[in-house]
Amino acid sequence: SNGAEFHPTSFHKHIYTKHIKQKEANNNKNDPSDSIFNTTRITFELHDPKIVPLTNSYNLYVTCKVGDVTVRKRRKPVPTGEIRSGELPPSLKRVENVTITFNTASNEINYNLQRSGRILDFTTTISTDLKILLIGDSVMAQLAESFDEMTGGVKLQSRQILWEAWTGHEGGTVVGPTRGGGVSAFWRMTGLLSQSMKGKPPANAHGGGWSYFEIGSLLDHRYRVDIRSEMNAMTTVGAFDAVVFRVMHGWMEIEEITRDRLVEAIDLSYELLGAKTV
Repeated sequence: SNGAEFHPTSFHKHIYTKHIKQKEANNNKNDPSDSIFNTTRITFELHDPKIVPLTNSYNLYVTCKVGDVTVRKRRKPVPTGEIRSGELPPSLKRVENVTITFNTASNEINYNLQRSGRILDFTTTISTDLKILLIGDSVMAQLAESFDEMTGGVKLQSRQILWEAWTGHEGGTVVGPTRGGGVSAFWRMTGLLSQSMKGKPPANAHGGGWSYFEIGSLLDHRYRVDIRSEMNAMTTVGAFDAVVFRVMHGWMEIEEITRDRLVEAIDLSYELLGAKTV
């Protein structure tokens, strides 16, 4: 790993990676010189939030405030009567050997389940050498900001804003390197990638406009190979291994989300960004 190491916790059950043995030229199955190569490209680890908290460093303008829940009507906050405590309900916290009883739809049979562990009260860190690009609207922006923190952007201080969609709102970002030596990037877009939208106004304009400025900014971005090394060797993104789309259904009519549009977006992800997995 080129980044910070994981901090294992007592409740995390480690995921064992698969290995491939590469035989030497003599093809002797009993040859002790056989080398083993780890083929895992991305791993994750779960943590106690008291040990590894989520800092929400990149998404400060979106919060779920504790206290009275309000909705805005005519630009004024109106209480809903709901109170947000900031605490998860007991069913979503860590439990030890709890028996859960529930009925079938017909109420004829009772099931008892034993479980221990955690459901939602944990944080996650990710290590990868993959170059991953997330494309989508403001919802994907928030997911990308969390993903950037999980891949080490805060820890390694390796995240850069390439351009803003409008003041204070990111249009394109890159974490390079991630924990593990990869790249995590985000491209704000309001429609599926399409050749017909080339040269049209970009997000947050409607339609999914794009240009080679955004593509060049992402692919030509330079970053340090190893953030901890004194050698200061630099590299460029060059191409992405994978692109993740969140379909922008808040901006697109349901009739626009077709198989042809999805296939076009997948094809362009390879042609423009180099991604072989979408």
